[in-house]
Amino acid sequence: MVYQDIYKRALDLMFETDSSDYRTVAPGQLVILLQETVGANDTIRLAKGKEPLEAPVTLELTDEVEWEPELATAALAYGLAEKFAYDDDDMSKISYFHTLYVTAVNAASRAVPGDIIDVYDEEAEDCLEAN
Repeated sequence: MVYQDIYKRALDLMFETDSSDYRTVAPGQLVILLQETVGANDTIRLAKGKEPLEAPVTLELTDEVEWEPELATAALAYGLAEKFAYDDDDMSKISYFHTLYVTAVNAASRAVPGDIIDVYDEEAEDCLEAN
């Protein structure tokens, strides 16, 4: 998948056709979305045993999407549609796409398994010995 695919999905969500205005701002808006979702993407990758990624600071619509598909396919398209909706100045549309974006990010996020450390172990023993 390339960023052009996410751009096309966002336009489809808004029932819009390709526009030079949207095409011009899409890479910058996608960089912002990648910065916002880097933590969620890294938890998915860690849960799969993969190394975390850094969010790019620039991109082209023809670049390959490195984000995990469960996050990139829906969440980034909803987020980009939200950013594009600001051009319409329709707060209900902005709110709708924002809700879909946040829900998709949360649905894709994973817990990262790890060891549990008993931080009270020594203190508990000290208390028992004192009594």
